[in-house]
Amino acid sequence: MYRRKRRWYSIGMTIWRKHSRVIAAFLALVLFAPVFAAAQSITRGDIAIGRFWAYPAETDTAKYNAMLMQGMPSGPTIDVFGSIVNGGNLSEAITTITSPAFKAATIINWVRGAQYIQAFPLLLAPGKPLALGPQTQFLRLYGLGGSYKSGDRFPITLHFQHTPDATIDVIVQAK
Repeated sequence: MYRRKRRWYSIGMTIWRKHSRVIAAFLALVLFAPVFAAAQSITRGDIAIGRFWAYPAETDTAKYNAMLMQGMPSGPTIDVFGSIVNGGNLSEAITTITSPAFKAATIINWVRGAQYIQAFPLLLAPGKPLALGPQTQFLRLYGLGGSYKSGDRFPITLHFQHTPDATIDVIVQAK
């Protein structure tokens, strides 16, 4: 009876098959650790909040007039993007957003190329990430205290329904 020799690559494949998830997680941690270290992230209970960023403030006068007609404070606006994950089993919601940097905040939804204003709360489904992006859903801040340029930072506080509040820095970056 002929017995085949085991080669090093077959042993490696056996180890990979048995421990692929652990090895993949380790490789991801080693390869992407510098990226995660540079980005600000906060955990509050079961809520994980990723890095939040914004494009430079809008200074269009026509937008100011439109906002005044809608009952929003006058002044520059800025759109804020980021990611939040509810890792728990229960539903959570962001009830309000506050900061000394702005007067009011709304949620903007993109639907078929049009922007629609949504009132708070912003629901966080259990086990699902919420991506706030330029062409999906994002936060619009009205009545900024100053004009923010690329490289500036300002704090915002996310108030949750059940989880303690979280204050994070929004980084302004160029488009």
